[in-house]
Amino acid sequence: QVAQKVFARAPGQSDFPDGSMAWNYPLLVALRFAEWPRLASLEREAPEPWGAKWVYGGPFLSHFAHGIAAAHLGHAAEAAEHLTQLRRLMPAVEEQGKYTNEPLIANHTASAVLAMEAGRVEGALEALAAAVEVEMAMPYGLPPNWLLPTRECYGQALLRAERFAEAEGIFRQALEVDSFHAEPKCGWALLGLRRSLAAQNRDLEVEAVDKEIAEAWKFADVPLKSPCSLID
Repeated sequence: QVAQKVFARAPGQSDFPDGSMAWNYPLLVALRFAEWPRLASLEREAPEPWGAKWVYGGPFLSHFAHGIAAAHLGHAAEAAEHLTQLRRLMPAVEEQGKYTNEPLIANHTASAVLAMEAGRVEGALEALAAAVEVEMAMPYGLPPNWLLPTRECYGQALLRAERFAEAEGIFRQALEVDSFHAEPKCGWALLGLRRSLAAQNRDLEVEAVDKEIAEAWKFADVPLKSPCSLID
């Protein structure tokens, strides 16, 4: 929320990310930690006249976040309406010409969440595979333009589909150090790897990953519950 205060006080600042991308980042952080009921309290109106210019960082990401939260809270119709509104905003985001890949990832991810909640596992897997493909084709950037790594969510969906060897492969890719998309020593990816190995009865490897998780998460102040809470 500190970033929101900066954007509100200096909406025209030239540093990046700015409000056009990150105004609703607090909502994405809440998604990362499965704080579904908290999203409403984090919603803030963007300062005018910038709010009309920040279509992606403002209403688009708001619909993305609230749609996923609604799905997890059992409000299927509300979630579907948020997804509809998100898709209606995609031409406006595209017209502004600043963000092209991120809206595609958001659409695929939200579609996957709603599909999974409706029991359409194959549909969720297809959507997440598409999201991964888009993210992996994005150029290098720091901070990354997308805060919810798609491979962790895809891997979690594969775990739910009991496709454990495939899930293992995805989580290992996420942890690879020879790619700028990699997240070496990432606790969420390590947890996914652990669960995929445990499901294949590879106990010695599980023990080794347990040590890596303990090291990666030793300073965390929240428990490590899921590789991707969006797909739980």
